[in-house]
Amino acid sequence: MKKRTSEDKAVIARFGRRLTALRTARDGVYMTQVSAAERAGLGRDYWRRLEHGLSDPSLTSLLRIQHALGVDSIETLLGPTASAGLAEALGEDAGGG
Repeated sequence: MKKRTSEDKAVIARFGRRLTALRTARDGVYMTQVSAAERAGLGRDYWRRLEHGLSDPSLTSLLRIQHALGVDSIETLLGPTASAGLAEALGEDAGGG
């Protein structure tokens, strides 16, 4: 298994902050970590680790999170900073190339 680079860690941390923001600001309705994790079918400790930037979510987890939070797209879920950070980490421009 490849060790995470500082860029990888930065992308994961940005995603965690985005996840927290989406969970706590959905149409003015506050959702706890426990209720969000339950809606996504994920463990509450795993959800906490995601929000704190300590775990790297799988594609399946991302799709579950998207559904649980009622987010319309993966791009919305990831947010512009995570998408840009991922593109940078992959050596691509942020426009997808």
